[in-house]
Amino acid sequence: MKTSPTLQRAWRTLIEHVEIPWLRSAKLWIMLAAMAFVLTWGGYEIWDRYGLLVGFFTSLALISFIFYYDDWKMAARFPANELEGRDPYGVLRLTRESARRLSMPMPRVLEVPSATPFVFSVGLTRSRLKIFLSTSAIQKFTPDELRALLTFELVRFRTGLTRTTTAAAAFTEIWLTIMGTLDAAFLLRLVFRRKLYRYCPGPFTWLSLPFVGLFLRLVIRGGRLRSADRRTGEITGNSRALAEALIKLDAYNKTLPLDLTLSEATHFVVNPLARFEWSRWTTIHPSIRSRVRALTGQFPL
Repeated sequence: MKTSPTLQRAWRTLIEHVEIPWLRSAKLWIMLAAMAFVLTWGGYEIWDRYGLLVGFFTSLALISFIFYYDDWKMAARFPANELEGRDPYGVLRLTRESARRLSMPMPRVLEVPSATPFVFSVGLTRSRLKIFLSTSAIQKFTPDELRALLTFELVRFRTGLTRTTTAAAAFTEIWLTIMGTLDAAFLLRLVFRRKLYRYCPGPFTWLSLPFVGLFLRLVIRGGRLRSADRRTGEITGNSRALAEALIKLDAYNKTLPLDLTLSEATHFVVNPLARFEWSRWTTIHPSIRSRVRALTGQFPL
């Protein structure tokens, strides 16, 4: 029995607009609990009581890394100053207005001194939500564009996408670190004789990239980003401002690129690795063309 298009649209609208924060966050915690159970049970099956301890502490280490990933990795990778008090560019005011419209508490907003305009957010809980903006983004984007980008990040968290992205990025970071360690050992034996390289990109990393990309695409579907785009346009009442901001961010990513890993790139509003041909096989971001066309009905603007 086929569902009518009207019912499909009504269901999609309900899912996008009715917010159930505890249910959205529960999915992540259920997944982490299941992972801990599998590791602990698997350790016990392989190595009896000693395996039980190994599995338990391994799962505890993984969950701790995922939970504190934003502090251990992203905050250290992008040293920033928290915006508070004086607000000459109105960033805090814009964020506060968008948070009020979404019935959310005010998140922490941090300014990163960088010549490349970018915006991204990380966090598993409301109290840990952080929105990072570069200094150049604050200076070069119009107030309407900044409002659209800040609202987009809040919508991503409201719909559970930021939590999913943070956890998936942490898993990806662990996997790429393991592959990088194997590459370092492999290349050290074959090529390097005198100098030890902590990380040497090599065959293990390159062979694993398609699987990493598949994992990210399964966990973070591009349709969820397009839904966040659409919801942002509805809240701000200005879909064109978000479309213009997406185009600008894409252009800056190609002319003033950041040195990022695949796990870090998942947090950004647009794909910061778009200048690399291989990134189209691993990115979770829909194309700028499709996002702008969905927002405004045309491309280019």
